[in-house]
Amino acid sequence: MLCEQCTPRELKAMRALESLTPNGSEFVNDPETCVAFVRARLAFTIELAKERNQLREEVYRLHNEIQRLRNELAPHMEGSWGP
Repeated sequence: MLCEQCTPRELKAMRALESLTPNGSEFVNDPETCVAFVRARLAFTIELAKERNQLREEVYRLHNEIQRLRNELAPHMEGSWGP
């Protein structure tokens, strides 16, 4: 067992690291596997946030374009903008 020779502080740090991973046996007393899992999860989260931000910008751009077109067409379409 890796942590048999750990100090209480090291053992506490190892358990904290393990708590950030699923409860699979591949993570027990294997800090490298734990770190790899956490890094992959963080990288995925960052990529997901970037994609969300890009999509949000596109929604705003499309909204503004729709508003511009509505304003441009409004004089020609009086009374025809149904619900």
